[in-house]
Amino acid sequence: MVEIRTYEPSDYESVKKLMIELTKHANVQFDENRFKRTLDRRSVDKYNREGILVALDDNRNVIGMVMAEVLVSPSVVIYGYISNFVVLPSYRGRGVGKALIDKAFEFFAEMGVSRVETNVRSLKDAEGRLFEKFGFEKKYIVMEKKVDMEKFLQKY
Repeated sequence: MVEIRTYEPSDYESVKKLMIELTKHANVQFDENRFKRTLDRRSVDKYNREGILVALDDNRNVIGMVMAEVLVSPSVVIYGYISNFVVLPSYRGRGVGKALIDKAFEFFAEMGVSRVETNVRSLKDAEGRLFEKFGFEKKYIVMEKKVDMEKFLQKY
């Protein structure tokens, strides 16, 4: 049986390992300072701090996490956003991801959210298929370009 609860500062090292796993999967370098700032910012937000969720196994080890955040668009539409969704490889396919997403939706319901967004790398991988099972639909395509800001700023 998996337990889902709100992140606590004592979970930091375990959650950091999950984020390292996620960044490897995304083929990007883990930036611990950026991650700490994200946790710090969210931890003082009296609403969104409850949306940092961790999954625990029977031995109370952190085996997964998700960040559910309530955002406000420029047109003052309140919506939910799911990010940093990761489950340890040895626990995938056991319902841990589903339990995390279910708990994220409970959080969104408490916050009065009527629309939830997330980004996935592919609709063909396990994460994309899981979100489709929850009724998520492809909305738009995100394009990316890497920019060397130091080089860019030298022009000015």
